[in-house]
Amino acid sequence: MTIQEIFHSNIFSNNPTWAIGSVIIMFGIFANHRLQTYRDKKTIFNKVAKEFTDTFCRELKEIYTHPVKWPDNINYYLNSRIDNLKEVTGKLRHHLPWWKRYFFDKTWFRFYCCTGREIDKDCQVYHHYMPFK
Repeated sequence: MTIQEIFHSNIFSNNPTWAIGSVIIMFGIFANHRLQTYRDKKTIFNKVAKEFTDTFCRELKEIYTHPVKWPDNINYYLNSRIDNLKEVTGKLRHHLPWWKRYFFDKTWFRFYCCTGREIDKDCQVYHHYMPFK
């Protein structure tokens, strides 16, 4: 067999089961890779989400979920805990799918600022948690 015959021959033309088998094997490898990646991401997300929930419950245990001991100065109370909450919120945001991040950011903004204005993104105002007197 000459070199020209080797390069011009196609192993799939003589035996089409090779082509079908090769496609099935490649699909199996790809599907296994995607499934393993999905499982890894889901495991990491579940761990970060549990850390997020635990941190919020620990930091706000006096007022969340049942306001047992509502502080007199809620502004000071929340300002003193915002750094830990920001840290864990940033971790969770990183692991969210891109289509959920907008609403997550919007909800987080509503938590720490009552105005809802873009200009107030860097300030913390907790007037919406203060009782009327």
